[in-house]
Amino acid sequence: MRVLIIPMVAMLSACAATALTPEAKPADKGDRFYAEPAEAKARLAPVGVRIAWTNPASGHSGGVTAIRDFFDHASGAYCRDIQTEVAVGGAPRKTVATFCRQPDGVWKPKL
Repeated sequence: MRVLIIPMVAMLSACAATALTPEAKPADKGDRFYAEPAEAKARLAPVGVRIAWTNPASGHSGGVTAIRDFFDHASGAYCRDIQTEVAVGGAPRKTVATFCRQPDGVWKPKL
């Protein structure tokens, strides 16, 4: 089972760079290094489990939480609403985006 999970996490991490919403995407490249894998993990985590990240160099932090699973009847896809929060020098900014699993197993943002 581990052999199947590790490639899936790597695949999700690869598509996470473009998946963060602009409002929640950290501007700093170093922050994105920590935030993007957290988002990929949230796609696999149980609903309600917050995946936290912190950039030790900048002190910036955030978290990603799957808040709802559902079946999108229009597309026939399994989808998740993902809440992303980023704290950079002030109050956290929170956004919610929907991601749907494609037939090939790749998660993509629902537009």
